[in-house]
Amino acid sequence: MPATLSKDVAPGPICSKVLHPFLPVCTPGPIYLRVGFTEALKLYGPLFFLTAVLSRRIFSPSFVVTKLLPSVIRSSAVIGVFGGLYGYLSCKLTQLGGRPTPLNQFMAPFLAGIGGILIEKAERRSELALYMANNAADALYRVLVGHRVPFFRYYKHGLTFVFAVAMAVLCVFKRFEPSVLGNSERVFIDGVVGIDSAPDRLETFVARRLDAVRRALSFKPVAKLAPSSPLCAHRGDCAHHSELGFVKGFLIGYMLKAALGLLPTLMAFRAWRSPTARQRILSKCFGRAALESGLFLGLLSGGTRAMRCLLRAVRGRDDGINQFIAAFVGSFSFTFSNSVEIAMYFASKAADTCYRYLQQKGYVRPVPYGHALLFAASTGIMLAVSFWEPHNVRPGYISYLRKATGGHYPSILAASHALKLEMLTGSNRDAYINWFNTVFKPKFGHKLGAWAAHIIQ
Repeated sequence: MPATLSKDVAPGPICSKVLHPFLPVCTPGPIYLRVGFTEALKLYGPLFFLTAVLSRRIFSPSFVVTKLLPSVIRSSAVIGVFGGLYGYLSCKLTQLGGRPTPLNQFMAPFLAGIGGILIEKAERRSELALYMANNAADALYRVLVGHRVPFFRYYKHGLTFVFAVAMAVLCVFKRFEPSVLGNSERVFIDGVVGIDSAPDRLETFVARRLDAVRRALSFKPVAKLAPSSPLCAHRGDCAHHSELGFVKGFLIGYMLKAALGLLPTLMAFRAWRSPTARQRILSKCFGRAALESGLFLGLLSGGTRAMRCLLRAVRGRDDGINQFIAAFVGSFSFTFSNSVEIAMYFASKAADTCYRYLQQKGYVRPVPYGHALLFAASTGIMLAVSFWEPHNVRPGYISYLRKATGGHYPSILAASHALKLEMLTGSNRDAYINWFNTVFKPKFGHKLGAWAAHIIQ
């Protein structure tokens, strides 16, 4: 973080003391616009490039010039424009109110979010809106738990239950109303879970290897151990179908987690000079995280397939109840993942699918610019909570805000420390003080400069 933070900010307006202590005048908007656009380029550039490589359209110069580059610039401009508008509006609303309040700290990102999201393509607004809604829902739940609101507390295996219900709902819609599902949900259910879908290349490859191993070890044919149900439409017997699902899901989860962990290490060329580089690479490839990811997707696919075949044989029918129960039981493999991001992502997808289904049936009306309003409201909630109760926000989002503000976000948190101590009460105040002393000070205290010495002591 830049160490050139001004000590003499008292003569300026109130927002220069709290919202941008690194600037004596109210001009954070251009900084946030430039930094936000740059950070978004770093995020969207590789993402769009990888998508183009996988679709093999990267080799078309016309696609790169007319589709790829404009899409990257347009999506990056959303973040940049949002940052610029937020920097301007936060100062103006704070000056009008006389001091930062939860209301103006919500309204500034809300209005900036509307201005930013309308730049994006209509088909991509839903993904951004659902992503921010996930973060906002998680932050709001943490706030309600921190304020000890009745019925809001951390439940054991609560995330597993949320994921199981969401996956069960999506699988039922995939079976009976596939038109209301988005492309990402269909790809996941067909490619990973693979319920009654035609075997893809990976599943065909796994089936051949398993047959070769079975012949080499002189195993009994699986069909004699577990004959197929007459209601099943999949190829082969039920046991073989479930076995293929487990192995395929395990390979996808294991390789995906290992690749995501290994890629940053390989991209850091200096890491190869380190004597511990080999140990880090081995830990990413054969560590516990990769194994748990493989077990999560493997048991999700194999367990769902096995349970559905069993229900067909026991109940003598194939209906939505079988689909729901099978996906619900198979989703308990989430205990090997227990990721808040994954659970909230599928929960939001299930809620969005249910809304589209009700809209398709005419029970609800479409909300004009609904995704834009959802994105703006979620962004307003996230930034308001990040300012007033940063201990209730995921550490990953705090890191993102630090990058999006050019490294200045910790100085904003430090400068507003006294305001938070005045605003927060009870156990929530104690939780914030504990977070400030045990998390914020060790991580950011030495980077703030001499101006914050009296705050972090």
